[in-house]
Amino acid sequence: MKIQKLLTAAAITLLLFGCVKAPRGEQISSAEENLQSSVSQSVENIETPARRDRDFTAVNTPAGVDIQMLSPSYWISKHKNPDKILMSAADIDNFNRKNPLVITDNDGNVLCVDTIPDTLDGETVKGLLNCAYEFGKKDTYRNGSKTTGEYRQKMKYLLNLSAVPYTVTVRYGYSTEYTLMKGYPTDDEFYEKGNFDFDKNIMSDLLPYCPVAVLHESRDGRWLYILYGNCAGWVRTSQIALCRTRADWESRKQVPQDFAVVTAKEIRTETDSGCAAVSDKRLPMGTVLPLDNTVKKIRGRTAYGCYTAKVPARDNDGYIYDEYFFLPVSSDVSTGYLDFTYRNTINQAFKYQGAVYGMGGANNSVDCSGLVRNVFRCFGLNMPRVAKLQSQVLCANTVDIGGKSDGEKARVFDTDGVTIIYMPGHIMMYLGNVGTEAYCISSIYGFGEDFAAAEKVACVSVTNMNRANKSDGNTLINRSVTAVTYNS
Repeated sequence: MKIQKLLTAAAITLLLFGCVKAPRGEQISSAEENLQSSVSQSVENIETPARRDRDFTAVNTPAGVDIQMLSPSYWISKHKNPDKILMSAADIDNFNRKNPLVITDNDGNVLCVDTIPDTLDGETVKGLLNCAYEFGKKDTYRNGSKTTGEYRQKMKYLLNLSAVPYTVTVRYGYSTEYTLMKGYPTDDEFYEKGNFDFDKNIMSDLLPYCPVAVLHESRDGRWLYILYGNCAGWVRTSQIALCRTRADWESRKQVPQDFAVVTAKEIRTETDSGCAAVSDKRLPMGTVLPLDNTVKKIRGRTAYGCYTAKVPARDNDGYIYDEYFFLPVSSDVSTGYLDFTYRNTINQAFKYQGAVYGMGGANNSVDCSGLVRNVFRCFGLNMPRVAKLQSQVLCANTVDIGGKSDGEKARVFDTDGVTIIYMPGHIMMYLGNVGTEAYCISSIYGFGEDFAAAEKVACVSVTNMNRANKSDGNTLINRSVTAVTYNS
């Protein structure tokens, strides 16, 4: 049998590489014809392995999490009404109006990017700039070495506080790529001892093609201080395209009639040697891409089976212009927002399963609130950046569960909607109950199992809330204080 298989394989190899082949212009002999027929028959008899569902048997799971629980279909099949529309388009518009993304500085001044005035008091801008990480309270390390007083003074110098005028004229622009917003205008990373996964210089991440307000400039002109959503921070000047007028900025903020939203964990634009502005750019989940079907040819190329995306880019003078790229229809995107349902919510969240934890967007990933924000952006919902604010939104059914038993909490979670669960410092997306135990998915840094010491996990994980505990020994469900349910 082994010899027969080897001979068959050899014959196939000879045929594939053209060794069993008549010279050009000559007839194939009967012997060759018989050999080809034998090979063809052998190829037809080769069995193709049957396709099967994704196999998780080699995957590590937390205590109380069975293998089948790693599939979103497991939870969707258990849900009471997974395809129920939880919010209509009008409901989502109302939610966004009632929950404007605002930022508050250390002096209590409140600013909203969408309604920001054309000028600001200089002291207000200084107050925002001083929200950066405060050196001196704890030992801080950079590149493995403890920061010096001289270095801390240098960071303060970079803020360029002396150049903030009495009245600041606000400029307007759009982000041209994904980036991280920093507390200081530098790519340096700051860490407190023993906590090297939390870069204290990261304020938030900034998604591509989003409106920003520009309030200040670094001393060397290489960084801009911006407001975005309910965050403020420094980004590279090269990553912002300025609008010449506020009217242009406002008009671009309107959701276009035709657009796509990224529904993958992330996609990348195709490499384009003719235009660096749109070549190999990272587009995370929730990125909105205006579409323009009137543009059929880009840089001499006509592509079929593609959408034409129109995005803001930065010209040589720093101002905005429209750039185009082809977006293959095979990309994991939705034309228009996804319907806000339990099925879509869980499917989107599970696309991050196993992804590394990324505080504020570090590691090209998400933290707990970043996961919720990106998933909800697929439905058109603008969520706050931090977990506590996500638990305080209006237009949802919010229940204080701090004084309830674990069993009572599990019953509150169990609805035919989507429930977000908050505990101090962390937010989770509820999946469902199995028996008396509740389960969630979240981007979590660490936990213990069955009251063992908490250890570093640092990933997006399905978790048994009754068996996973934090460093104080209390379980996730015991520490939960707020349940926010979205339900029509």
